[in-house]
Amino acid sequence: IHKFPELQKARQQVDELLELAIQEEANRQLSIYQNLVSEMGEDIKKKHVVDIVKQAMEAAQEAGVFRGNFDDITTVLDRFKSTRFSGYAENMKRVQKEREAESKSGKLLQYLSEDYQKAMTDASEFLADTGRFLDASLNEVQSCINDLEKSDGTTVELSHQEIQEGLASLRSLITEIKGETL
Repeated sequence: IHKFPELQKARQQVDELLELAIQEEANRQLSIYQNLVSEMGEDIKKKHVVDIVKQAMEAAQEAGVFRGNFDDITTVLDRFKSTRFSGYAENMKRVQKEREAESKSGKLLQYLSEDYQKAMTDASEFLADTGRFLDASLNEVQSCINDLEKSDGTTVELSHQEIQEGLASLRSLITEIKGETL
């Protein structure tokens, strides 16, 4: 056993480096997964999430505050919707359990070596692209509100009051017109 101390030392270093690499990869993959969970919840329902984002896109487009490329975001949504995500989520839950149990790296390596790169990439792109769209569109909404509040020194409340007064005048005119035609 002690005939080749250099080989034993090299083997020990390789084992330590492998353990470190496994832990770093587990950290990387769990970080991506935990980001998804924090944004979409533990029980991610892709269709529901995609439908909500599509509704937000349509509402932003109707309001004239959509920021981003509609077709690009739609492509990301479609890709995310078609990604086989449940296997990835289950695998990440197993990785979490193995990490918490501090068991041998063999099981962890087995779970980490399964190829879920497409699911991780699609999910990360989904979060990044929809986040940029939502942030930019919300910033545009805020900008429009600020512009409304600044325009000619009027505020949204004052504009609302003026609209109400205009409607009251319109009602009285309609009443007069009805009275004249009778």
